[in-house]
Amino acid sequence: MKKWYRALLCMAVGFLLFSCLSEQEKAEQIVRHLIRKNEKVFHYYYRQEGLAYWEATTHNTTSAYDRLVKLELDFREQKGTHSNKDFLPERMNFVPDKIFTEEHDFQLIKKIRASGLVKDSMLSRQLDGLYHDYMDGLIESGKFNDLVATEVRIYQEHFGFRVQLDGKSYTANQIDSLRRAVNDPDLPRRIFEGRRMLGVRIEADIRRLVSLRNEFARMMGYANYYELSLEKEDENVDQVFEILHETERRTRDRYFEAKREIDRMIAKRYGIDTSEIMPWHYFDDQFSLHPVDFSSQLDKLVNGSNVVEIARTYFNQAGLSVDQVLDRSDLSARKGKAQGAYLIPVDRDDIRLVGDIQNNFQGLESIMRLCGFASTYVYVSDKTPLLLYDPHYMISAGVGLLCKDLTTNIAWLQSVVNIAPGDMAKYKLLVNHASQIDKLFKCRELVVKAEFERALYENPDQDLSKLWWKLNQQYLGVKIPAYISKYDWASIRVTSLLTCNSQNQLLADIFAQQLRHALQKRFPEKITNACCWASNPQLGTFLRKNLFRYGNYLTWNELIKRATGEELTPDYYVEYLLTDDI
Repeated sequence: MKKWYRALLCMAVGFLLFSCLSEQEKAEQIVRHLIRKNEKVFHYYYRQEGLAYWEATTHNTTSAYDRLVKLELDFREQKGTHSNKDFLPERMNFVPDKIFTEEHDFQLIKKIRASGLVKDSMLSRQLDGLYHDYMDGLIESGKFNDLVATEVRIYQEHFGFRVQLDGKSYTANQIDSLRRAVNDPDLPRRIFEGRRMLGVRIEADIRRLVSLRNEFARMMGYANYYELSLEKEDENVDQVFEILHETERRTRDRYFEAKREIDRMIAKRYGIDTSEIMPWHYFDDQFSLHPVDFSSQLDKLVNGSNVVEIARTYFNQAGLSVDQVLDRSDLSARKGKAQGAYLIPVDRDDIRLVGDIQNNFQGLESIMRLCGFASTYVYVSDKTPLLLYDPHYMISAGVGLLCKDLTTNIAWLQSVVNIAPGDMAKYKLLVNHASQIDKLFKCRELVVKAEFERALYENPDQDLSKLWWKLNQQYLGVKIPAYISKYDWASIRVTSLLTCNSQNQLLADIFAQQLRHALQKRFPEKITNACCWASNPQLGTFLRKNLFRYGNYLTWNELIKRATGEELTPDYYVEYLLTDDI
């Protein structure tokens, strides 16, 4: 009887205390409870998903992809279903379980978010995360299962795809090596035709996935999934495309000037007229404008070097050690392994890289970029909540590109590879010219992909191959092939993976140049002397303090302003592309 009386008394006191709180305090208490209620489940499934993704991409097994699907479905079922018995908000002894029931969680989150009552900035950011995480629970079970299975099927097809030539199977790196070695003007076309087979396999699934995602987004009050996806990243569609279009417009003349010179080099290599150049004649399967001559000469710089160890040494000297990341990573070529180079965050203390890193100049660029990307995860503060742990892609990719761009700094290169004094001027011109040409092209290529992704979600029933080639002609000046396959657009990596992230890849490079400018002002003696910069731990201290420790606690624009002193601007990126003295 006494136990029953005490429980009743505690309940009464709890209700009394709760009723005495202000509306703001009540809202913030509810959000804290919802975070505690879900945090362990989120952590468990995020870790298991990371491990499954690691297994899937490093071995490309069907069982691993099946596990990814099962985890996603289980996660959906588990959110909000565990007990509330451990709910002990500050200054409250008891709150009945029925205050927070599974079916009301999302509506409660939505209502609190719209009210603006949560003033605590970190709590407000976590509330946004909960809102987007809970959205999945509103999709009808059968459609959600279909959506997840379709998404995973596309990823499996893409990462396991190999180009078939003369009865042999080739990875992306092997294709690049083949193109460097062979001057047959018909080989690029055959490679292009081989890549079309990926589109044949996944085109229908992509359209289905876009349709399912759009249906869900409209149910949530958005025009389409693309708009929803950018909102999750704190991005406004109009603002983003204003920056992209300004950058494209200001670099347009320089790009076409560079392309005319590259076209003459390509025509000479293949023994054709410039009017006969087609999209597949450009260097790799993503139409990079790096001429073979540039690449082969740059490869000589790192001949006999271990590029992974070069990167390891640099990041240690900069006070941004990524030793544990490299030790856990899979960076060697292997049969059955997924193509590409990317990061998998398994846990806070378990970040892994996947790639096929070869000891050539491209391998050096790739590992420097990957390690820079990884450092933004490694140095997130332990005090940053789980829901805010993952850094914004634009920030991580921007830091990665800043580190990759070190490979175009002749002083830094001289400190890590052996360049004869008499060759310094030649290689300085070469790396600077190669970098500028590459960025000029990548800028416009990413505008094409961003425009395409937006249009794909706005109208997935249109002629997408026609749209793809129209955008390529408009922004890149490439000739539209006489025969257009309905599968062309679906064979392109970014469009087939439906990441809604192309805009962020360009914004990341814009941020990288802005950050470089800010660092030059902050470390004028160190940054201009790359040897000193590489061994200067103050650089790492600055980046950890002003960028890395926050994770996703601050928006990307807030972080950029904190680190550079101004909001994101294309000025420094455009200046880099237009300068004749880099």
